[in-house]
Amino acid sequence: MLRSIKGVPLKIYGNFLDISVGNFSFRVVATSSLLEKTSLLLDRSSKPSSRKSKEELQVEVFTSVVYGKDEPVLIYGFSCEDEKDAFDKLITITGIGPKLAFRIVEFFGKDVMNVLKDSPHRISEVPRIGLKKARALLPAIEDVFGSSSRETHETVELKSKKNSLLTALRNLGFTRREAEAMLEGIDLRRPERDILIEALKKGASE
Repeated sequence: MLRSIKGVPLKIYGNFLDISVGNFSFRVVATSSLLEKTSLLLDRSSKPSSRKSKEELQVEVFTSVVYGKDEPVLIYGFSCEDEKDAFDKLITITGIGPKLAFRIVEFFGKDVMNVLKDSPHRISEVPRIGLKKARALLPAIEDVFGSSSRETHETVELKSKKNSLLTALRNLGFTRREAEAMLEGIDLRRPERDILIEALKKGASE
């Protein structure tokens, strides 16, 4: 099992990273956190004054190899073990393929394991997942990650609605703290339009 590789980064383009390990080179699909770390290393090594040893120029990439039916073998690269372990667990869940698993890890970054264990409902925040798919995936994610917080479908929906309302209020010029205060005490099971009207009235009176 290719759990990790350590070598000299050669090139970054898009979300791909080429890395040299001995006489071999690997191309990995890399998370933004890994690309950021590698980019800083490449910048420092390219400076004329740089006298770093070969060991100092190396980067460790935690890897997961995926063998697709219709696609070539892909190596996904992560900046830490938590990102890799979360990816490996996510792709065991029906309905989550490598691309979606990678997007989830990419969205939450190094905190991904804590998020999926303690606040799995937050997968609805990942772009293009949507509330319906998040609700369908939630029970399996809770089982796989041993979630300590069993979220009901209603809780997931209410938290998603609150995030939507906070975004709407922030688009109107309020800070997040102000928006949170405006929504405090309002029954989020009511229609969003009614909630916004009450929140704006509350904000105007304070």
